[in-house]
Amino acid sequence: MNRIIEKNQGIVKGFYRTAVNIANEKAENNRKYKSDIADTENKKLEAEKESLYNKSREQIISNFNEIKELCSIAGFPTAENITSDSIFFSDKSPKELTAEEVKAYRDKYTDNYTMLRIIKNWLEEKHTGLNDYTDIKHTIHLPLEQLREYAENASTGLGLLATINRNPESISSAVIDTYCGELNKCTTDIIGNGDTLYSKNKTSLPEKSKHLYDFIVLQENQQNYGFNFNHVR
Repeated sequence: MNRIIEKNQGIVKGFYRTAVNIANEKAENNRKYKSDIADTENKKLEAEKESLYNKSREQIISNFNEIKELCSIAGFPTAENITSDSIFFSDKSPKELTAEEVKAYRDKYTDNYTMLRIIKNWLEEKHTGLNDYTDIKHTIHLPLEQLREYAENASTGLGLLATINRNPESISSAVIDTYCGELNKCTTDIIGNGDTLYSKNKTSLPEKSKHLYDFIVLQENQQNYGFNFNHVR
């Protein structure tokens, strides 16, 4: 499981469980106590829920900001990551690479996003249309593409938190289970487990390398829980 997604799922599931318990406690107070006492006790519970909501929301935003910085560092172009193999993906290439050879280079540079970008750009420019190279191009997932998946997941998580906070009984446990379940294969193929991005945290780069993708922001998806994750702006 991807570590950031797993964190977000735990946050949403935990808040939902607590919010449902609080709703049940409030209903029990209304049955047990006179209205003035019930109101007093329920206000305490509501304040507890609101505090946990704000904390949960901040945690998801913090998780996203963390992964956004790592994606930015990973996507920051560095000259030292451009190897001599880059000549094969330029107009000066001494030979035309076969699809199998391109796969080999893709696998060789799994952790080198600078070289992966060079390879993917070459594929997009030199091998358009459907051919033996098409599938290779679709298996190279650069940091910006990964970040969009993280942003979509976080945006939906924020929307779920907001809905739960307003009225936990308005959202079914099945919706929570969907968000907290296994990711679809497409998303899994793009983001993997996140270990490669976390390995970039030790990279020594200028401060601007952390802000390459600051234009990606979160929108709280409070209307659609189809999990298409298309609310990133």
